Amino acid sequence: MTISKFLEALGADGPSADRAGKMDLYGRFVGSWDLDVTQFREDGVRRQRKGEWHFGWALEGRAIQDVWIVPPTWRLNVEFFARRIA
Repeated sequence: MTISKFLEALGADGPSADRAGKMDLYGRFVGSWDLDVTQFREDGVRRQRKGEWHFGWALEGRAIQDVWIVPPTWRLNVEFFARRIA
């Protein structure tokens, strides 16, 4: 599989030097994780599904992106370190 220019631009090998320690809240999860998800509905019915959760450095190491996949649901988040808040 060929990686697209978009994915090359999005991904990063690690944190940006000016944010390295400040990104640890999410950076410690970088990698891929298998999930066993249990949902409890209001009527008491329990639903169990398998899934995966992928974390990676993004945007020149200035963000962490994660993708949550529990079919049929996909979710994508991008987390930034905000200097003015911290």
